[in-house]
Amino acid sequence: MRINPYLYYSAALGSYYQDELGLTMAFMILKFQYTKPKRAYHSWTHIDGMLRLYFAHEAAIEDKETVLMSILYHDAVYDVSRTDNELESANFFVENVHPNVAAERVEKVKNYIYATKKHDYAGDDMDLNYFLDFDLAILGTTPANYRKYTEKIRTEYDIYPDALYYPGRKAIMEGFLARKSIYKTRMFKDLYEEKARQNIQRELEELELLLIKP
Repeated sequence: MRINPYLYYSAALGSYYQDELGLTMAFMILKFQYTKPKRAYHSWTHIDGMLRLYFAHEAAIEDKETVLMSILYHDAVYDVSRTDNELESANFFVENVHPNVAAERVEKVKNYIYATKKHDYAGDDMDLNYFLDFDLAILGTTPANYRKYTEKIRTEYDIYPDALYYPGRKAIMEGFLARKSIYKTRMFKDLYEEKARQNIQRELEELELLLIKP
């Protein structure tokens, strides 16, 4: 099944525009962000994957506009040399979203984007839980797809030597493995939790070997 991101952008924001041109221009400004160099994983393909998951689980989503806006804008700014990408992505959203979007929704989307920094939200906002699970679904994919994912992440971080990258990556993935649950919704726990833990454990074992190489 092919996903047309523009249709989802239109579903989220189309009602705020009086003409197709304005909507199209806003979409292209956003899409340009995801086509910048060095986006091996955090590209439009990642957004496409999250939209596919949204489509599959749309019936469980209550505030569809908020979740769609969050998916579309959450990685609008991505620079591996920065530690504030989530903040800057939220700022990009605020600066570029149509001014008629309610302030309450703008604030909600900002908070959803902020939540992707640590993925440690523990509340009962099920829309946010699904959004965060969509973002981490790659961890529970097939071993072959997971390997491609790790290779793309390494490509994005190629400004860092192995001596810095491997320990940093290892610490992050150990953090996920130490959690009681990686996923937040029952659906994603059932679908992906076991496979995600297996994938992460396999990667950690490979990183251990790389770290002890002379």
